[in-house]
Amino acid sequence: MTTENLDKMSDQDKALLNVPNGVNGSIRVDKNANGLDVKVQPKREDNPYGIPIDRGWAWVIVVACFGMHVLVVGGIKSFGVLFVELQEKYHVQAKELGIIQGMAFTLMMALDIKTCDLINELIKDSIKNLIKDFIKDLIEHLIEDLIEDFIKDLIED
Repeated sequence: MTTENLDKMSDQDKALLNVPNGVNGSIRVDKNANGLDVKVQPKREDNPYGIPIDRGWAWVIVVACFGMHVLVVGGIKSFGVLFVELQEKYHVQAKELGIIQGMAFTLMMALDIKTCDLINELIKDSIKNLIKDFIKDLIEHLIEDLIEDFIKDLIED
């Protein structure tokens, strides 16, 4: 199997592979028992060069998701390692400690969504406040300079 860009192919090669005239994009040629199987993939307007949308960075997303799941599941599973130690230290039954663990993880999962929402709101508010404070300080400095110049002119006269 080979894949080539139609823009780089000569007209003779296109004619040999029975590519219709005026088609742009890439061509995929598979060699099978019946000969050559030619598939033409036209260019899309939103992706004119046939480059994957992720531009080859999908592996970063996969690694990040894997790491996130390792941390979350590892955090949940690590409680099982500490379960007996906590039970001996605080002299509680397994049922009581299990209820505490269940409540802790329920709160963790429920509050995680709310925490993300709060962080988004804080970021939006902080940017708004930053712009508002900048404009306010700018106006204050301009008025201050005008007043100082006016007072200097009064004193000099």
